[in-house]
Amino acid sequence: MDIRRSLFSVFAAMLACTAAVAGTGNFTITAGDESGKTGYCDSVCATSFGSIDTRYLSDGKAVEFFFDLAGYALAFRVSGFTSDPGKSYFDQIYINCDAPPENYTSAAASYLWDAGTGIAQWIWPRSASVCMTSTYTYFLDVVE
Repeated sequence: MDIRRSLFSVFAAMLACTAAVAGTGNFTITAGDESGKTGYCDSVCATSFGSIDTRYLSDGKAVEFFFDLAGYALAFRVSGFTSDPGKSYFDQIYINCDAPPENYTSAAASYLWDAGTGIAQWIWPRSASVCMTSTYTYFLDVVE
């Protein structure tokens, strides 16, 4: 019985050590527009648009895009994973363009994971356009 407890303790410790570390970050995005999308997108889009002051989260993963798709959805995509980070990789994103800031939780998003590319993506349905407007600067806060 003691051996089982010891093995369980070792196994539990190993799981704790391999648990994904959430990425956090504070970003400044100057929104651009491209074919109904407003926000930021690097070279993964047909045409890059907008700009971001730093692409990297605290764990070194890269933000590929954060944009509003013509009022239908808000999309956030991160690359650089070697395994599925899971839907709860971060807790929420705040955008400062309204008072109070708009808040998007990972739990409320649809989640996509691509093991072949190491990309995770969160999509929030929208009934109205997010507050982003082209050429304006917004602050994003991605938190655990």
